[in-house]
Amino acid sequence: MSAIIISLIALVATFYQLHLQRIHNENSLKPLLQIDFMDCNGLLFVRVTNNGVGPVIINRLEFRKGERSHFYIKDCLDIDPRTYHHIDINAANKKIIQPTGFIEIFSKQFDETAQAIDIGYFRKQLSLLVLKVKGEDIYNNAIVIEKSLQWFARHEEDV
Repeated sequence: MSAIIISLIALVATFYQLHLQRIHNENSLKPLLQIDFMDCNGLLFVRVTNNGVGPVIINRLEFRKGERSHFYIKDCLDIDPRTYHHIDINAANKKIIQPTGFIEIFSKQFDETAQAIDIGYFRKQLSLLVLKVKGEDIYNNAIVIEKSLQWFARHEEDV
């Protein structure tokens, strides 16, 4: 009888140890997402960077312009989508970002002959948006980050 009790205690302890190990693994492999911007030397971009130690699956992007929400950046900008690089992410086209990796949501490299007014137009269009990134880690924990792109309007003069 005592052998059965000891075996049951050992079994419970084993399952508890497995539970603790899973919690440790989840905490050790957490992604840490960040939305980054660049506006320098004619290069504009919006990136989602994974600064964590685990991969992240990006399920959807959501762009808010005023009161309206869109799933594609090309639906929010009054700019020909063929003139800039962009990526579409949806349920059928999910993306994975490895640790220290990134995806470019939007980018535009202007050549040296570009006029300041052209760059300013892109900045103005981007500054009106709010980007929300929805994803999950490898343990199916939801990850949502949101950031305004108002930063691109920092060069506008107050009139």
